[in-house]
Amino acid sequence: MDLLDWEHPDISVVAQVDLLGLNRSSLYYQSIPPSPEEIRRKHRIDELYTAHPFMGYRTIATVMNREGEDITKTPSDALCVKWV
Repeated sequence: MDLLDWEHPDISVVAQVDLLGLNRSSLYYQSIPPSPEEIRRKHRIDELYTAHPFMGYRTIATVMNREGEDITKTPSDALCVKWV
């Protein structure tokens, strides 16, 4: 993070984070990009929801399973919540 001076002789990282109002754990977090499979599923969920906005995550999961996807309702729910 560019806002911190990791090697400052007088102000510790803990103090700097406190001054900035950040959590220390957020300094070490490394995001993982989504897999191509996850992106493909998100696009399909988006297509289904755009065509049928009344469909909930259970119906979307059912339709995708009928199309040959091997998903449960929980992953489709998680993907739906991310883009709503």
